[in-house]
Amino acid sequence: MKSLIQCPPKRILQWSALSAASLLILLMAAGAPAGIQGSGHRSFLAVGTVTSVGSAGISVSGVPYSTSGTSVEIDGAPGSQTQLQLDDVVTVSGTDGTGQSQAVADQVSFSGNVRGPVSTTDVSGGTFLVLGQTVRTDSQTLFSGSLKRAALAGIRPGDVVEVSGFENTQGEIVASRIDAEAANSSLRVTGAVQLLNTTQHTFRIDSLVVDFSNAAVQGSLADGAMVAVEAPAKGSSASLLASAVNVLPGVASAPGTEGRIEGIITNLPSNTYFEVNGVPVSINSQTKVNPNVRLILDAVVKVSGQFDVNGVLVANHVQAK
Repeated sequence: MKSLIQCPPKRILQWSALSAASLLILLMAAGAPAGIQGSGHRSFLAVGTVTSVGSAGISVSGVPYSTSGTSVEIDGAPGSQTQLQLDDVVTVSGTDGTGQSQAVADQVSFSGNVRGPVSTTDVSGGTFLVLGQTVRTDSQTLFSGSLKRAALAGIRPGDVVEVSGFENTQGEIVASRIDAEAANSSLRVTGAVQLLNTTQHTFRIDSLVVDFSNAAVQGSLADGAMVAVEAPAKGSSASLLASAVNVLPGVASAPGTEGRIEGIITNLPSNTYFEVNGVPVSINSQTKVNPNVRLILDAVVKVSGQFDVNGVLVANHVQAK
């Protein structure tokens, strides 16, 4: 669990960090006005990695936001801005400024993809397994604290870590940040429900079997639903006796809401429509696509635009991360 600091079966169509996860805010009911009447301000929804943290604000994917009075949520619980760290994947909602004024974040939410003991590592392949979830590392992954010097080579089976990142089309978590955690840290995993069995009170998240017979369940469980599962600091890499299961809401944005989404292209049915970690994106003749962008599956991109009446992010700019 983050400490206070000073200073589809493969989940192709899911919200990440996301995901995600994470990572997940119901910004406002569809059909609500995107702007604040009479103010000239416009609502926004942003998802991306933290690029700076200061006393009065944060930057996400390079965009600064004022955080005076901001509500912060960490892994589903009330938190503090001091718990946000570089390369955490977060969701931010608020209102854009006018003129020279800075955008104001009303809410910032961080939800780690998985927290638990490592079961296996593959240093040459750049991956390891935590609670049945495959974590992939690359040159952009930030290893924090005691992991910083040795990176993946310093992670051993049994070590407890928390991973933040985006999922690719193979269902792997492409880690943006990996933190070492205390051995007695509670366990947490987010993902899509698979093979729900309401008789035996079990489901799977990838290869992990979740037993929710004694869990407090919030929301309606169904195959494909995105959930956050909590469990005490015990269990195995193959099964988990959950204490809480929370069904996560999908993204809903009013028409005209500004969207700034960083993530991985997880679906690409045409050259004018794709999905970034489950968020639908359309491009047209007015969209500026940077020359270095490759619109292919598993490409990491940053998209800015406005959500339309169907919840599609109509892009005005697509950049490579």
